[in-house]
Amino acid sequence: MKHKWWLTFTLALLVLTAGLHALAGEKYDRLLEMAILAPKRFSYSGTMVNVTWSGQDAASTKLRFYHAAPGQSRWEVLDDEGQVKVVVIEDFKRRWEIYPAEHKVYVTSSLECCLNESYAELARLNANYEIRVNGTGQVAGRETVIISLRPRFSTSPARLIWLDTETGVVLRWEEYSGEGSLTELGVFTDFRIERSLDSELFHYHPGHKDQVKYHEYSELPQEVVELQKRTAAVIRYPSELPPGYRFSRGRVLSRYAPNDTVQLQFTDGLNCISIFQTFYPAGPLEPGPHLEDATRMLMNNTPVYLVETPAGYVLSWTKGNVAYHIVGDIPIEQIRALAHSLGK
Repeated sequence: MKHKWWLTFTLALLVLTAGLHALAGEKYDRLLEMAILAPKRFSYSGTMVNVTWSGQDAASTKLRFYHAAPGQSRWEVLDDEGQVKVVVIEDFKRRWEIYPAEHKVYVTSSLECCLNESYAELARLNANYEIRVNGTGQVAGRETVIISLRPRFSTSPARLIWLDTETGVVLRWEEYSGEGSLTELGVFTDFRIERSLDSELFHYHPGHKDQVKYHEYSELPQEVVELQKRTAAVIRYPSELPPGYRFSRGRVLSRYAPNDTVQLQFTDGLNCISIFQTFYPAGPLEPGPHLEDATRMLMNNTPVYLVETPAGYVLSWTKGNVAYHIVGDIPIEQIRALAHSLGK
């Protein structure tokens, strides 16, 4: 299931208790405080539709969503008949990813940011995007204020978000490519403020057929040298980043054990790029298999594979006993430059 950091962020972005003119006059530090407190103050539920475009093709996903303040969420991904395909339950400590038809459950540490990191991401957002009030509207029968997030660097995507004036929950969002094409749309078709939600929505009780796998994400310091100590491997770090991007976090993903996978994440405050490096203990790897939807290229005499997805590009290659993957919604030229910089 597609799950961008900015979607989690925008679903709880700004508590608005005043009108359009009052919002325009708020100081930035006050907006920061309101954004951090939003998910702690309101419980709500609803149904949303998410549509992504890749070229001429469009993919649509319908979800039911529940949020209980201060920090419990539940997503249900529905099929065309309205049956639940995937359930994701998350709080500040754990994340359960449940596939009912397959009787498979993955339990990991929560991916939510700590409070200090949230402040840092919002500061980057203000530095890299022009945030403007762009009018008012109605979504799911509720009054909203429309906020424009226009990148200061033309290569980053632009977004419009519709914020519920009572709670600050984003009821609609649109993402546009650097060329101005609509690439993603998400909208609540119904939305309710909840006084309380059944606590059982946020608990999982395994059935006798369920295969439950527990995986831990290591808590890592930000310094890459510490990551290298933990993995006893040489982690390649980019010498150049796209404009506005900064290192956000690094972690070891033990879900892919016995082969350690390191994830380095970079953000401009709204958009994210991830670099994955998987270390295989047994000898050098052959180049990855040819994929029908992949564009094959040579980079420093190494075969690389580029795949375009609704969430952006994925560039993959192997070198020695390490497999590399760069995932990001940035132009191809910047993906390739990022890959080149890993070897410097």
